Amino acid sequence: IKNLEINADVKAEGRFGIILNRGVVGSEITINGDVESKLNRAVIHSAANAKLTLNGKTTSYSKETIALGKSDYFSYQAGGTLVINGPVVNNWNDIRGNAIVNYNGNLILNQEAGKILVTHPDAKAIYSPLMDKTIKIQGRIFANRDLGTLAPQEDTVSVSEVVNDADYTDTINSTSITFHSPINGSTALLVAAGMVAAINSSGLPVIATDNINGSYSVRGTLGGQNFIHVVSVNLSNVQKVLPGYNLLNEIAGGEIVISGALE
Repeated sequence: IKNLEINADVKAEGRFGIILNRGVVGSEITINGDVESKLNRAVIHSAANAKLTLNGKTTSYSKETIALGKSDYFSYQAGGTLVINGPVVNNWNDIRGNAIVNYNGNLILNQEAGKILVTHPDAKAIYSPLMDKTIKIQGRIFANRDLGTLAPQEDTVSVSEVVNDADYTDTINSTSITFHSPINGSTALLVAAGMVAAINSSGLPVIATDNINGSYSVRGTLGGQNFIHVVSVNLSNVQKVLPGYNLLNEIAGGEIVISGALE
């Protein structure tokens, strides 16, 4: 289908959702009626450089009411642009009952009184789990889950080398914090605990947590702001979570443009 406009309501009672728009480059599809799916995603939109516009209410009773850029259960492709002008509701009381999931596309929310509602307390209203893509909010939106909570950076540092009578240094935003190991009996657990105590007494906008396994985590206290983090050769920075939106965009680097209001 190259170009299609549907002026009626669309309902699916079977296993699969409404739109599986696969591989049709440059197509434009508009649905002016309501979309409802009982057993799966209501909308799957995955055609590269294609535009899908939803003007009615979109409802599902299972995971992911709308999946943008998801080709099938195991693959993803460029999902083009999805414009949502109406409310989106997920009625499944399950943590997987998310409303809008942007896997690999450009999402535009242009609602002036639209609602994004999920049933389970831990389900997500909008999020982007895989790709650094643009989410534009151009209207006034109500959601029963937080859309704008910022996640701080979090690094996990392990003690890669245990040495007696040695300095271990963790440098955060150009401020060096050092723990000197004892002359005898040093262990990874002891060094990690010493680093945690030193970091937490430094006054820097971070909190260190002992993982009780020879590693420790350093988490920023300023939501959405990253920090420069360098460790000495006897330490290893093994994991990094950069700041991003917990629910709206979980991957750092994606762009969120808000010209309307969140309620």
